[in-house]
Amino acid sequence: MSYSVGSFSEDQLYRELAGIPCIWEDAKSNPRAKYLFDYLRHLGATTIVTETGYIDAASFELFVTGDTDSGPLQDGYLGFIVARPLPSAIIGRTVVKTYPSENGRRNYTCLRTYHVNLFGIELSVESLAFQEQDTSLAACATVALWSCFQKTRDMFNSGLPSPVVITRAANQLLRSARPFPSRGLTIEQVCNAIASVGLDPEVYPVQPDLPLVSMAYSYLRLGVPVLLIFKVENIGLHGVALNGYSMRPSRQLAREGGSGVLPFLVGSRIDEFYSHDDQAGPFSKLKIIEAPDEKSSVRFAATNWKGDLTPCALVVPVNPKIRTGFREVISWIPRLSVLIGFVRDATQFEWDIHLTSSNQLKKLVREDQNAVPADVRTSLLIEGLPKYLWRCILSISTVPAFEMLLDTTAMVRGFPVLRIWWPDEALKKELGKKLQGPAVGPILAQVLTTRLYEKVIASFS
Repeated sequence: MSYSVGSFSEDQLYRELAGIPCIWEDAKSNPRAKYLFDYLRHLGATTIVTETGYIDAASFELFVTGDTDSGPLQDGYLGFIVARPLPSAIIGRTVVKTYPSENGRRNYTCLRTYHVNLFGIELSVESLAFQEQDTSLAACATVALWSCFQKTRDMFNSGLPSPVVITRAANQLLRSARPFPSRGLTIEQVCNAIASVGLDPEVYPVQPDLPLVSMAYSYLRLGVPVLLIFKVENIGLHGVALNGYSMRPSRQLAREGGSGVLPFLVGSRIDEFYSHDDQAGPFSKLKIIEAPDEKSSVRFAATNWKGDLTPCALVVPVNPKIRTGFREVISWIPRLSVLIGFVRDATQFEWDIHLTSSNQLKKLVREDQNAVPADVRTSLLIEGLPKYLWRCILSISTVPAFEMLLDTTAMVRGFPVLRIWWPDEALKKELGKKLQGPAVGPILAQVLTTRLYEKVIASFS
């Protein structure tokens, strides 16, 4: 018989994962296998279907389903695990369902649809593929990139190489040693690997003035995974693929780091990221810890690591057409906050800065009559827009008050601001009157720059 069906239990999961040359004890002692048992148990798994003749550059595929008594098999399908005959890295390609959103708190934004066929039954699951590190071939950054590329292939039509190919590409230009065994990738090698699939690496070294949480969110919001590299005390550097976040209704961080020049950003309401960590498992939690002082960035904590995790860099694989990055966009925010702070309490400001696509924006405008003012709605629907855009939304006391669209295709030294509008009509009128005086213009032009000042003035008409 090429398959078996059994009840889901910890013992049964380990038995199904084990196989020559692995044994039951190998699976039981594997932390990733233990993580997956706990994860699937919380999802309510009840049944395991094992296909023993499956080949996926490995030997077994494990299908895990929930209770199917209440409906079709698809309703209870939780995903699959490919078991590898490697005692120290038994968890191969793994695609499992995410936890529920919990009323919108959990946001798993970097998912794609995976299709499988179980005995002629077509099944699908929304997820992001994971696998644990094969230490003889792939470093942690390699398998993190492999997970990132699962999503970017669908978003940007880029390549999806295997971990072996990723490691070779990473070493292509910096061949100081044999590519295998790989003991880790440098930032330069990570960039090489990203370039090899036709994408551009956007690198953000972690510095005190970088609002790290909001920066990662700004790309995750669109669905672009982010490679986070952090330092583990007494161990060294480690890389994980960020693929989601937990957004709370109130502020969780007094500051993300830095001297407080920036107003509050939406990242201050995020209390944890979700990541594919090859030393933990899929969608593992990274708890965000407040920056200890103004000279530091936030820290992270995870149950599989001891002590605080110190972030070193974030690397984002983006479409080459996205030339304007987060660091260029954020530079406009303090200027605009000063302007609007003339008539509103800046302590109540919160900026939501994120990437979007023109298709997503137009869909939102069409489906939500309150998304933008009526006088802006029609023009946004019919106007030709760049494929990707930066949205900068200012809310005051949680109410949207100002919005600015930026062109991602603008050159770094160009002027990317496309449109400005005011969801808060009272704010628009009050600030417009404030700017009428002849002496105000030259001062604001210095604060905002001449071209942004002209855009702001034009938005009042």
